[in-house]
Amino acid sequence: MIFVRKMHPSEAREVRKLASKAFQGMEQFFISNPKEALVAEMDGKIVGGVMIKYIETAAHKVGYYDFVFTHPQYQGKGIGKALINKATEYLWEQGCTAVCAAVKDDNVGSWQLFINNGVQRVSLMETVRRLGLLTALKIYFFTPFFASNGMELYLAVKEDEVAPKSHGTGMQILLYLLANALLLLSGFRTRSNFFVFLAAVLTLLLGAIAAGYIGTLLTKEKWHYRLNSGGAFICAVIGFIGGVFPMIGNWYPPRYEKTDGFKRDMGIVALCEWIFMIIATLAGVLMQEQYTFFSAIALVGVVFLIYKAIPFYPFESYGGRRVLDWNRGLYALMTVISCVILAYQFTLN
Repeated sequence: MIFVRKMHPSEAREVRKLASKAFQGMEQFFISNPKEALVAEMDGKIVGGVMIKYIETAAHKVGYYDFVFTHPQYQGKGIGKALINKATEYLWEQGCTAVCAAVKDDNVGSWQLFINNGVQRVSLMETVRRLGLLTALKIYFFTPFFASNGMELYLAVKEDEVAPKSHGTGMQILLYLLANALLLLSGFRTRSNFFVFLAAVLTLLLGAIAAGYIGTLLTKEKWHYRLNSGGAFICAVIGFIGGVFPMIGNWYPPRYEKTDGFKRDMGIVALCEWIFMIIATLAGVLMQEQYTFFSAIALVGVVFLIYKAIPFYPFESYGGRRVLDWNRGLYALMTVISCVILAYQFTLN
């Protein structure tokens, strides 16, 4: 039986250690001892929890789910659902007018759990419409959302419904390309041949979208494309200093399943995108001496190949993690090929 209760202050360190086991990569370094949390108990020991923070303005008090986690050995037992339900009730009792969370795009267990319990994936405009500009800005900058590439915002408003984020694929692709183009403009003054560089970035992004779409045709699902709103600030900062760190957009199936078939479908789409990036980058490397555009393709392509080869946050949303979760052998092969192209490019320069 699952028993959810408020954390005792003396348990903060234990809860932090448990949360660290549930997260991978760099995320572990952002987990601190919680000041407030609810914990789930089974068999007399803590097996999960939700860390809580508050975002307050004159008009609203918003409860923020900082981390929601379950011990890896206890997943699939309904602990997450019990935690979200109890935490939402608790936050309403604390006078909150809304609750929110920032969740990674491929963190299936977490965001499906939120949606199933009435916390919807929302656009930034819907957040402003429901809570006002000041509260929306405070949520954006007082949570990791402003710097969390590949994350989406989830929101529920007390005694009201919010409009879930639209899944119109054509519009989402357009917004994805437009957002990345605008963010790159922050580095206009730091790079010569800027518009050639911009054209190369957009060509690679659009080509990856098309390759991913081909991958979706190899599955039985009807997929949609979605821009993830998180991380725009850090993408703009990197663009300002002349680098490239695109916001995340991905193809998503209509429903998620914890099955090998689901991992395969996700992996196939990401693999097709990776294959395109390898071919395009190799073409750029081989032809860079003849055309400035291909020189830019080579420059940007090798960066994207590095991003795809890193399977932990904040790079996992570029697709490499999907391939790794599906087939470790294919992931290793794609990484080796990417590294060979990278090494060859370095020898030419």
